[in-house]
Amino acid sequence: ASDATADVLDRRRQVQQQRLAAVGQLAGGVAHEINNLLHPIINLTKRTAEQLDRSDEKRHWLDVVVDSGRRAAEIVAALLTSVRSKDEVAAAAPLAEGIRRALDPVRSVVPQGVTLELRESEIAGPVLSVHEVFQVVANLVANAVFATKGGGRIAVEIERPRGPAFERFAVCLTIVDDGEGMSEDVLRRALDPFFTTRHGSGGTGLGLYVVHEVVRKWGALLDIQSTLGKGTRVAIYFADE
Repeated sequence: ASDATADVLDRRRQVQQQRLAAVGQLAGGVAHEINNLLHPIINLTKRTAEQLDRSDEKRHWLDVVVDSGRRAAEIVAALLTSVRSKDEVAAAAPLAEGIRRALDPVRSVVPQGVTLELRESEIAGPVLSVHEVFQVVANLVANAVFATKGGGRIAVEIERPRGPAFERFAVCLTIVDDGEGMSEDVLRRALDPFFTTRHGSGGTGLGLYVVHEVVRKWGALLDIQSTLGKGTRVAIYFADE
């Protein structure tokens, strides 16, 4: 009797897993389509808003649309990360190429007062999903832009790890900004889902959480160094190229 009960429970678990997988595939497909629609909504609305005077009420309305679109994009990115299968086949490229491809659309939404610099390197880096690289770069640049208050410098670079603590790693992707930095308390909570310091500015608290989930999937190490008033350095360490 116990064997029969175990078989029934096992079949139920299998059916439940199949249903969850089907739901995950459906959710992932829907999220991907929504994501494709959000990019022109955000970019074109932002460009239209920039043509209006800051005192124009219509610009305020358009800014609300942009903020809402960005929040929706963060939620969709988190959903895509959570439902994507580990075995899913996606377009892949060396890290350096993935970063260059990711920065092309990202530059279009970076404020004019922010300098976004890609420091070229001969290091190609590991082969990764282009979409996942975009998720990581877009979220980290968005955080850096917010930290600089729309006027500062952001540098993206692939380099060799430095220091004895990182000897076992071969490649390091860094995104450094000269923004306001984070307090120790904020830094401790930075990776918590839904934790945000952008109160009233459209933050959902999912950006760094999404980055951490992707980096963990890569088998890499995420390290964040930040000091109030001195900016932030986000580094992703890869063991193998």
